[in-house]
Amino acid sequence: MMKADFLTIDANKMKANARWIAILCLFGASPLASAAFLVEVWDLGSSDVTSIAAAEAPMGGPSSASGYYDDVNFNDEFLHYDGEFSGSNSLFPLLLDDTFSLRATAEIIIEDAGTYTFGFNSDDGAVLRLNGVDIVTDDSVHAPRTRLSTFSLSAGSYGIELIYFENHGAGTIELFSALGTYAAFDPGAFRLIGDVAGGGIATTAVPIPPALLLMGSALIGVFFRRRQR
Repeated sequence: MMKADFLTIDANKMKANARWIAILCLFGASPLASAAFLVEVWDLGSSDVTSIAAAEAPMGGPSSASGYYDDVNFNDEFLHYDGEFSGSNSLFPLLLDDTFSLRATAEIIIEDAGTYTFGFNSDDGAVLRLNGVDIVTDDSVHAPRTRLSTFSLSAGSYGIELIYFENHGAGTIELFSALGTYAAFDPGAFRLIGDVAGGGIATTAVPIPPALLLMGSALIGVFFRRRQR
């Protein structure tokens, strides 16, 4: 059994760590996450969600669950379909009701300029955005299927955002890409985005705004000063 003494907090260490986190963030680092994709889910209970607009509606409020992941490759325990990447799926971050929406964000690193094909396999709908622009859209309810889009990219970093929704029944979502032009999924070319060991595009976590970390550091300092009085 795990000991509970890990809950003991050293106030001085907490303040020092907060300052270091703020400093790291000033240089664009995101020290709070080792995996790149921030995945957030919103449990919608029994309400129908049949469009991207409906999926995004609750995203102005707090999520039901969130976590950092190396890639986007999820299904649920009821799904007997393994997508394009057989045997590698993870369960969704939360054991959800029949309807929910998901948002995954990160930054991708394009090492070499060229033509790239991005896509996802989903049940139900999803939209993929690059630097805020919709590049792959599937705004409907359906069985698992793949959608692709091809375009040219310069070398550099790009913000990537995936919005996904599940409307009753089983669900799955996979996010992948390939160098080159493809009209259909090719298992020899496509790799999960973020799966660098498997040949996928490299990702980094979206940096936490320095102002937020500095504010957090200040609040922690105020909290512990009050506690020590």
